[in-house]
Amino acid sequence: MYPEAAGSSFDFNSPEYLQWQCDIYNELQGHLNESDGYNCDICKNKGQIAIISDDTVINRPCKCTPIRDSLKILRESGLANCTFDNFNCGEKWQEKLLETGRNFVETTRGEWLFIGGQSGSGKTHICTAVLRSLVFRYRIKVELFKWAEDSKRLKQLVNDPAYTEAMNVYKTPKVLYIDDFFKIKRGENVTAADVNLAFELLDYRYCNKLLTIISSELSLDEIVDIDEAIGGRITQRSGRFELYISKDRKRNYRLKPIRSESEARENGGQTLY
Repeated sequence: MYPEAAGSSFDFNSPEYLQWQCDIYNELQGHLNESDGYNCDICKNKGQIAIISDDTVINRPCKCTPIRDSLKILRESGLANCTFDNFNCGEKWQEKLLETGRNFVETTRGEWLFIGGQSGSGKTHICTAVLRSLVFRYRIKVELFKWAEDSKRLKQLVNDPAYTEAMNVYKTPKVLYIDDFFKIKRGENVTAADVNLAFELLDYRYCNKLLTIISSELSLDEIVDIDEAIGGRITQRSGRFELYISKDRKRNYRLKPIRSESEARENGGQTLY
């Protein structure tokens, strides 16, 4: 029930009545958790809370908004289920990969994370798990840059007035993950346009000390061969958080079903492990 009025009339602008309105709204249950799986005790999964401002009740975004925005980005990219807990860790090099990711979340003081090497080895999984952990740890919105897709789109916009705004989406967030950096089609080379785009993005983040996570099939030496300025910035910023997974198809988990079927045929239908 609303607060009792003192006297014969009730003041609907009284602080007590306004607070009552806020309390009623803030206790309502929302349903945002049904789509992103995140439960917020503050807004009860509505995404907003009611407050009093200038003698008026208004709604403002809850502190969970950056988390939900980030989870939406991961969900739309198909990476929402990549966590530290569900990373396959059957070999020593995988243990090192997992350890580095967790250590980065716990101890980074602005360093970057770079993981290069073998395709299908879990680089994207670990980098995404790092990204998720930073989201929950600092309640911030992060961005994901899929090089093969997003670089193509930005290069097409480079002479368009919309380019600056589109580029700032990736230049300015507190945390950015660049997936498959310098990924190109087989038989093609990294172009001058690729280098210009990468330098603009990474130089801004380097100068502004913004946390950046990068995965690539290339090593840092190979990136330096493409462009020393880009490779040098990544090398300096990543420091102790630079890993390279040597090329070995046995480390490509995406090929495991293919290898298993082949082994089964070779062994009369029984797969040997």
